[in-house]
Amino acid sequence: MTDRRHIVSKSHWSFRLDDADRLRSSRGLVGATMKMNRNATDVRRGRAARARRGFSLLEVAVGTSLLTMGISSLLSVIVGYGKLVRVNQESAIAQQSARRMLEQIQDANFAQVFATYNQSTADDPGGVGTAPGKDFVVRGLRPVNNDADGRVGEILFPMVGTQLRENVNDTALGMPRDLSGDAVTDAADHASNYVLLPVTIRLRWRGVTGNRTLTVRHLLSNRS
Repeated sequence: MTDRRHIVSKSHWSFRLDDADRLRSSRGLVGATMKMNRNATDVRRGRAARARRGFSLLEVAVGTSLLTMGISSLLSVIVGYGKLVRVNQESAIAQQSARRMLEQIQDANFAQVFATYNQSTADDPGGVGTAPGKDFVVRGLRPVNNDADGRVGEILFPMVGTQLRENVNDTALGMPRDLSGDAVTDAADHASNYVLLPVTIRLRWRGVTGNRTLTVRHLLSNRS
């Protein structure tokens, strides 16, 4: 009986030892599997991180390009708006200057308007060189590059040489036409006997968009 119990006991312990071995083996396998899984997870995470970094760089590049385009467009709009504002300012200055000059001419002695504002100094009412003449300064506007006297404004009459003539061809002024009131249109000088006086006020200046011109035409008559 003693031998049998001993054998059973041995067999029992042998059985327990086999389970422990299997348990250790299972734990080792699980540990190895978990380690492999962790390694695979780390690899995937590394790839994902690299992908995220690459995508972020792409986003930065695209964002920088869009920002640059937006800034360029904004600057173009600002520059264009600035030019438009300056063009409107130039037009306002020119119109105001032309209107003032026309009012000045209308307020002058009608019989002396031609002699006062033509290109010749020989017939100036107060003596040679005393009249303002045909050219005038416009503050705020720059003369064109080829302007000999550097003045933006000029006053023009239907003339041939230094004479006021009725037979000048200028449809914008309604010429040729009778200026002396004798119902005849001729080639004589009517500087001293005109009753109608066509006048052109022209401004030429160098603007922000290039050379510009404003022309105002008016038919003067004796209002007295």
